[in-house]
Amino acid sequence: MKSNFLNHIKSRMRKELHKLYLTAHSLKLISILTMLATAIAMTTACHQFSDHQASLDRVDTLLAQGNVDAAYTYLREMPTEGLDSHDDMARYTLLKTETLFRKQLPVDNDSIDYAIFYYEQNGDQEQLARACYYKGVIHFFYRGNTRRAILLLKRAENLVKQSKNLTLKHKVYSSISYINLINKNYATAIRYARKAGDMARKLNNKEWIGYSLTYIANAYSGLEKPDSNLEYLRQSLNYYPYLSRENQSVLLSNISDAYHRNNDSAKAEEYIQRALRERPSSYTYAVLADFYIQRGELERAHDCLLKAADTTDVYTYEKVLHSLFTLRKTMRDYQGATRIADTLLAFQERQEHIRSQNNIYDIQNKYEREEREKQINTYRTYSTGLLIILVLSVVTMVLYHKYKQARDRRDLLQKHLLLNEYSDQLHELKATQHITNKELSELKKKVSTLKDTEVQRLSNGKMLYESVLCNRNTIHWSNQDFLDFLEYIKLIDMPYVEQLNQTYSNLSPKQYLYLTATERMGKTEQEVGDILAIGPSSVRSIKSRIKSKRVPE
Repeated sequence: MKSNFLNHIKSRMRKELHKLYLTAHSLKLISILTMLATAIAMTTACHQFSDHQASLDRVDTLLAQGNVDAAYTYLREMPTEGLDSHDDMARYTLLKTETLFRKQLPVDNDSIDYAIFYYEQNGDQEQLARACYYKGVIHFFYRGNTRRAILLLKRAENLVKQSKNLTLKHKVYSSISYINLINKNYATAIRYARKAGDMARKLNNKEWIGYSLTYIANAYSGLEKPDSNLEYLRQSLNYYPYLSRENQSVLLSNISDAYHRNNDSAKAEEYIQRALRERPSSYTYAVLADFYIQRGELERAHDCLLKAADTTDVYTYEKVLHSLFTLRKTMRDYQGATRIADTLLAFQERQEHIRSQNNIYDIQNKYEREEREKQINTYRTYSTGLLIILVLSVVTMVLYHKYKQARDRRDLLQKHLLLNEYSDQLHELKATQHITNKELSELKKKVSTLKDTEVQRLSNGKMLYESVLCNRNTIHWSNQDFLDFLEYIKLIDMPYVEQLNQTYSNLSPKQYLYLTATERMGKTEQEVGDILAIGPSSVRSIKSRIKSKRVPE
């Protein structure tokens, strides 16, 4: 019965152990499968991350190379489902906005705002400047919001000040110059065109150099400085092959117009004919109309003005109205001239009203003023902090100096007090005769030890002091010798040492010796150099270090 029971128990135990084995094996298998699945998921995620990063890098590279069409195609084919990270999304929206703008395609939404928000939170100033720049030019060119555009561009300018991205700097400066140019802020336009030109020259980008020069030339035209206008147009001509076909025609037409205003008809005709051959623009026909009016070829002038009127450029349109007014007057069509004059005045008033509403000159000045105030406040805060630290440092040094001085005096006083105490005890006990030989011996030993140490140090210090007086050198002095010398000085002239401690902080024993020798003993610097066994340069070095330890008054 007992045996059956035991066998039953053993059987049950074997079954349980088997179950446990199976369970453990299953758990181990599950654990392995879990780790494998995790590894696969991580590998996939890393692969996706790597793919997204590589794709965005590719688009960025294509844009930097000026291959906008390829960047556009690549972006369109790029899957966006896996753009889970905020960094990838911000970068994607920025690159997409830039690509669409440079392709001259409409940007319907404000997805660039996501990039601006993200880069504001993460402190990437260069990418933030880039996002602000594209949002600014989109506001200007696509939405006609000049005020918003100039604020964004000014912010971008402030962000790129410390950047090494010359391309981005050029774009920002060039856009600010252009907006100021068309708003007749000519001095500001010239200033930023020069800055854009500097960046273009550093990049050796001849196209951008050419555009910067044309901006300056047009600004001088607005300022009614024909000589400067013509000079910069001539400089622009050196970069003619690098300009777009349309801008080549505009440049030639501008040069022709400049020569025409300078009464150089031959040169004026040379360049206008060249513009006609290259690729005539609306502006080309507007300039040509003035030639025909001057020659009395009024019909041909009228035909040119009809071609020129088909334009969206406000400057070309204004020139067309001017020329048409002149043509009507020349034809003695005074009624028609009056109508054109009314139209021209209304147009000019409307443009002036727009410029007045935008008021970008005041906007820029206000922005720059606020930025300067921010910098001043930052500087004030920084300076105040430094001043507080300096004051605390000086106070700490003074307090430490006083503490050290007090400690030295206390130590010296304690030694003398202790000697006096021991001596008094000895005399009292001798007088009462209530003392054992052992006690007497121990007390005498204490007094003797203390006296011996003190006397030994002071005796050594006195000998060293006299050796200095006799101009003997200190080559064989130990650190303890310098300390003993100082201890003797304290004994014979404590007020002098206190004066030194009040004047200087943390003097070394060697520096105490230098000051004592020069001030108290009347030694020359050469004599002190001989005593310390050092050359003139080392003497000057000691003087300099002592001077640096002088406590501010």
